[in-house]
Amino acid sequence: MAKFLNEPDAQRIADAVRNVESQTEAELVPVVALQSDDYRYIPVLAVLFLAMVFPSIFWVFGVPWPLPGPLDPYSGQLILATIGIALVQWTPLRHKLVPRYIKRRRAARMAREQFVEQSVHLAPKHCGVLLFVSAAEHYVEILADQGLADRVDNAEWQKAVDDFTGLVRQGKVAEGFEAAIGDIGEILSRVAPVSETKDRNALPDRLVVIG
Repeated sequence: MAKFLNEPDAQRIADAVRNVESQTEAELVPVVALQSDDYRYIPVLAVLFLAMVFPSIFWVFGVPWPLPGPLDPYSGQLILATIGIALVQWTPLRHKLVPRYIKRRRAARMAREQFVEQSVHLAPKHCGVLLFVSAAEHYVEILADQGLADRVDNAEWQKAVDDFTGLVRQGKVAEGFEAAIGDIGEILSRVAPVSETKDRNALPDRLVVIG
């Protein structure tokens, strides 16, 4: 279980999903990923680039090489690269060094991968919805299949996202999931109300945790 959610929290979220699905033809799958990528290569490439250009700084500004004797510029490059690569193995620092747009792109890609991985696209009548959260990237997205997407304005999904993030900022993660699931449920019960012929529980109700 994710460090910010415990088993009782996961049960509350599953109960919220079951409550929503009792009122709609749709299937809702909540997924939380600890991170959408490990981003190891980006900081390493940055460190190697800095190590490569480091000696040229002294040459450009006409400053004597500061390290003594056998520690020539090439040795300086090696030392800088070694220290830098070791430092960026620390996950919090690595995430700080990765540009925000790259993190959002990776998270968006994982959301779409999970849409398929969790079989949301196979929900009956194409009425599947994915609530995807990537913790490290602070990323939240709601993906709806074609049976729902054309019937719901993006602003309605965004309200659910905003309610989630507002509670998470207060440290109320489980409550954030419950609020977002409740908002999604109101939308789904309106555009895809439950029918007597619904295939009950076509997809699992549980919170899927990745990482």
